[in-house]
Amino acid sequence: MPIYKTTTTFNGSTANFHAVRQVAYNLAPGGAMTCQAILSSWPTQARFEAGEPEIARVVYDLELAPSATLLADAENLLIASEPAWAGGVYSDAVIATTLEQQKAETRRAFTAERNEIEFTGGFSALTGYPFSSDVHSQAKLAAITNRARKAIADADTGWSVTLDLADGTTYVADAQDVLDIEAALADKIMLLDTQLRTVFAEIAAATTEEELGAITWPA
Repeated sequence: MPIYKTTTTFNGSTANFHAVRQVAYNLAPGGAMTCQAILSSWPTQARFEAGEPEIARVVYDLELAPSATLLADAENLLIASEPAWAGGVYSDAVIATTLEQQKAETRRAFTAERNEIEFTGGFSALTGYPFSSDVHSQAKLAAITNRARKAIADADTGWSVTLDLADGTTYVADAQDVLDIEAALADKIMLLDTQLRTVFAEIAAATTEEELGAITWPA
């Protein structure tokens, strides 16, 4: 959210900066999830709203899972890692933003929510067995699925694999089971993508701040 930071400069005077704090999630090539906390600052609110480059930008790579990362945690980590940001006072401020800027922030927020559901929500397959859907679990399932396809191609009817379930138990799956599990995960991902497109359409159609604020993730 936009904030003001009041701090003391090197010559002893007091300076106010317009700052923006955010947490950014990125899906890197190969399926790895990266998470960064970012603080950016501009000399004035007007220069921020004009789209000018920031005068300072601090980026901190987070090792926490996305679901455990909050903006407040990110701010504390940034201040701890960058002494220049310590000692100042952060205060909430009402910042006049355009509807388009609010829409962009709303799209980012819903994209983060969609990703959190995919990577932390898990999924069910094979009539109710619980599977994890974090990045590492998805990568493992992809590798096992390739092996299951080879077993089917080789007509290896005795092939099986023991899978770890989200509740701490295991399930012995044959090749067709593995393909069905992969399909269940794909169905979840495609549903989330469809839901996000629906949300984006509602965001685009919003004509007021109230309409934008009333948008929720599809049930």
